[in-house]
Amino acid sequence: MREQIEALGSDDLEQGIRIERFNMRGAHFRARYGGGDEERALATQYYDYAVAVTAWPRTQALLRSIARNWEADATRQDEWAEQRKLRG
Repeated sequence: MREQIEALGSDDLEQGIRIERFNMRGAHFRARYGGGDEERALATQYYDYAVAVTAWPRTQALLRSIARNWEADATRQDEWAEQRKLRG
């Protein structure tokens, strides 16, 4: 796959991969006051993947982008958990 990502250099393909990686997670549940720990773990996993593919710069950038998306989702989950705590 990384060979194709590098060869095609397609922003549309990469956006599709980002969306699919998010959607592949499927439905999931967390504790009422659960924050973004699961998403932070996914971000770490994708950062680790990015480290492993330094010879493929476009693929590495894509993996880092996916990791940043998970980090942003983790922050949102943290904020929502705090709001739920305040509402009781």
